[in-house]
Order: sequence, then C-alpha cells, then structure tokens
Amino acid sequence: MSEIKARSIEYLGSVMEMHGPSGCCTDCYDRTPASQRTKVGLTDDEWATFLDALRIAARDGEVHQSNVRPIIRGRIAPRHIGSAYFRAIKAGLLTEVRRERSDDVRGRNTNRPEPVYALAGAA
Repeated sequence: MSEIKARSIEYLGSVMEMHGPSGCCTDCYDRTPASQRTKVGLTDDEWATFLDALRIAARDGEVHQSNVRPIIRGRIAPRHIGSAYFRAIKAGLLTEVRRERSDDVRGRNTNRPEPVYALAGAA
C-alpha cells in the first residue's frame, strides 16, 4: 500500500472516530426524530403582512413581485416568502397572467423572469 493511501485511510479513520458514521458530530445536527420535530412555517403576522403588501403593490389589478419585495423585505422571513405566494395562489387570491424580467438589483434577481399575478377582487 502506498504511503499516501495509508495516510488517507488513517485520516478517514480519525474523522469517523470524531464525527461518527454520518460524517457529522452530534453537535452538528438535531437528533430529534423527524416525526417529533415541529415545523415552523409562515406565521399569522407574516401572512397578514403579505396580504397588506399585495394590496399596496397592486396596480390595475396586477401584482409584480418586484413591487412586493421591498415592502416585505425584513418583515417576512426569506424562507417563508415562497410559502406566502403558494398559499395565496392556492387560496385563489393570485393568478399568474404572464412573466416579465425582474429589475430587482438589491435582491440579485435582475433579468430573471418573474411572474406577474392578477389579484382577485382588485379589478
């Protein structure tokens, strides 16, 4: 066996000893069974904020994501924004009518296609 291969095996053995078979130490992950973990999703306050933002950003019955983003930035957790749009679509509040290129430089979304929604009851 070559010296490099022997060192690699020795190193991997020490990593396994320190971090366990999953490759991660017990401090790196939650050991609670998945069935017992609580999911924290979109809060009622975030939902109310999102609905207000939709009403504020609506122009001629249409809502552009680039107009909603500055209103909700910092008020809704970034990981909950997609959930808010999904919930609004499923509730029938929003319907996608077309896609346009984004002009959101701050959020690094420039030139990415983003949906334009029709807001139910805003016409």
